[in-house]
Amino acid sequence: MKLHFLVFGLVLLLTLSSLNAASLTGEDTVLDRQLMVTKADNNISVSLIVFEAGQPPQAVEQLKAIMEKITKDCEAAIITDSNIKLQTCIADESKKLYEKSSYAVTFESVQNANFTFQYWNAYAVGGARWTDVPSCEKVSATSASKIYDVDLKEKNLYTATCSVDKKLYQGRKLSVRILYIPSPGEAIAIGEARVELSDANVTGGDFTSVLLQSIQSLGNGASSGISCIGIFLVLGLLLASMYFSGRSPVTLLDITTPRLPSPKGFTAGGQIMAPFGYTEMKRTSKKKMLLAAGVATKMYPSSGIGQSTKSVINKMAGKIGDAQQAAIFKTMAAEHLKKGGKLSDLKQIAKPFHLMTESDHATFRQILSELERAGGRQALFANTANDWVLTKNLMGTLDTLTYKQGKLSGPIQRTFGKL
Repeated sequence: MKLHFLVFGLVLLLTLSSLNAASLTGEDTVLDRQLMVTKADNNISVSLIVFEAGQPPQAVEQLKAIMEKITKDCEAAIITDSNIKLQTCIADESKKLYEKSSYAVTFESVQNANFTFQYWNAYAVGGARWTDVPSCEKVSATSASKIYDVDLKEKNLYTATCSVDKKLYQGRKLSVRILYIPSPGEAIAIGEARVELSDANVTGGDFTSVLLQSIQSLGNGASSGISCIGIFLVLGLLLASMYFSGRSPVTLLDITTPRLPSPKGFTAGGQIMAPFGYTEMKRTSKKKMLLAAGVATKMYPSSGIGQSTKSVINKMAGKIGDAQQAAIFKTMAAEHLKKGGKLSDLKQIAKPFHLMTESDHATFRQILSELERAGGRQALFANTANDWVLTKNLMGTLDTLTYKQGKLSGPIQRTFGKL
């Protein structure tokens, strides 16, 4: 019995060793692959390149990079010169670049490899998803052209081509993916590659067409990023209306606290509550008028006119009654006569201030204006006399707004009397 068990164990070990050796030889190994994708206008071409098992990974990666460079260089060359054929360019470029390869990598192009072309449909009913490109649901790599390996040996390159209808990406960009799913029994890894098609010549009509298509897709129940188009249209109209109304839309981004106007204070002098505020103003105004009259009084004796002229001036000043106005009048009359002014002008304004008419005030201002233009001493007096007149007018206004000897001033008293 023991002998039978020993023989059975030896047979089992030999069987397991043979199975392990078979797996190490690569019989069950999935081969690495590369999808060579090129595009020219609306045509997308793809070839399946398979690398033999057991080759150094760095060698395979270097060869993949060379193949990507070949496809990019040939796409750029076709855009520059429309007479260049894509397959001829791939053959020529592969012959040039493989000479620079550091590794000897063996690869083959798979004939009759089946590919599926899909595009990202943002307007699909029920939601955005990948959709098969019409007539490209299953395309086989049957078209043969030439390519060179790293030993500069000529090989066949089998290519599958899909022509994408330009209406699918009119006025916009379109993302396309190419899927390779191995057939049952093929020890090749699943492959996927993506390219982007773009309609460079976009017109106003194309934009309108795409916009209408987007709006219609919303009505059909499509849910995608384009569903916010209505909100952006409304926001665009609001911002445009702000701009054309004179307001900057950029102010909406200002998050600082607005500076409010500072409150204005109230002073006692601006309120009609009692005579306190206005009385203070009247007191200051009276001091100012008194000072102006004092200046005029000091200037009159040194005016340099004869005694007879002074007698005439003093007689006219006696009709005024107000001492301050009389002092202003005397100096103004003396300076006016020294300049050759008319005596009739002085007789016209020789009256109390409140009895002067508009014509009298015009003559008064004209005499002061002439003295001011003379300059020097006469200009100084003219400014002083003008200041006194302005203060006199202010006093009249303050008298209207305040009490006067325990009674309301004239205009207010008359108004209350009528009531």
